[in-house]
Amino acid sequence: NITMTNGAKLYLLSGMTNAPTPNYGALLDLQHKDLLIRTNCGVYLHSHPTNGGSVKVTVRFLTVEQGGQVNGDGGGFAGRADLFGYGPGSGHGFNNSAGGGGYGGVGGIGNHGPQSYGGPTYGSTNMPMDPGSSGGGLPGSYVGGAGGSLIWIEALRLTLGGTITVNGASSAVGNGGSGSGGGIYLRCNTFDCGPASVVRANGGPRMLSEGGPGGGGRIALWRVNQKGLPGTLTADAGAGAINSPPPAAGSIVWGQLTAQGTVYMVR
Repeated sequence: NITMTNGAKLYLLSGMTNAPTPNYGALLDLQHKDLLIRTNCGVYLHSHPTNGGSVKVTVRFLTVEQGGQVNGDGGGFAGRADLFGYGPGSGHGFNNSAGGGGYGGVGGIGNHGPQSYGGPTYGSTNMPMDPGSSGGGLPGSYVGGAGGSLIWIEALRLTLGGTITVNGASSAVGNGGSGSGGGIYLRCNTFDCGPASVVRANGGPRMLSEGGPGGGGRIALWRVNQKGLPGTLTADAGAGAINSPPPAAGSIVWGQLTAQGTVYMVR
């Protein structure tokens, strides 16, 4: 078992993957063990910045206490100093601005209108298996913000009092676009949420004068049983749009799994 205390941080960075099986770039295998994340502790999951390969977590009982977190903010497809960043939903740069990344919702347009357009949508609503895309940039100068990573967790029981987050990042320099929200894909027998719990996949906001905000990501929560609701559940577009159409919110799916049964064969 793993118990994280005293401000502990665990970083998991994915390798590349192009194979359908296994379709992950790193694996944290605690299928018969428990993971406890206490207050002020966190597990940080980063997808591959150019390939999109992501981390899969299998665990028996996962508990994230209030103040603890599973964090993939800005850990998805990376930006670069080029018209497009990485990811199928990358925004596009033009003249002196760039559009935001898209994923569950389209990215926002930059200050130079249609030519600095936001990225498109992609991926599955029911089974999001991709990280978020970066905002567009400009060759040799502006780098777009990175998208949020993919958080993929399969657990027997998930008790959430803290935060699961895959927000997109804003461009750090110049007028690049912001990244889209990432993906959250949870499958568990019992999903137990506290009133202060947070699940979010928001696009990065516009921080500077010219770039477009990121679109919202994708969240899919599949469970057999559920106790309570997350205090915050969002896949919002990034704030600060300066042109129309604005960036769009992403997708949120509540999925119902069938309980496993027992088969008796009598001969």
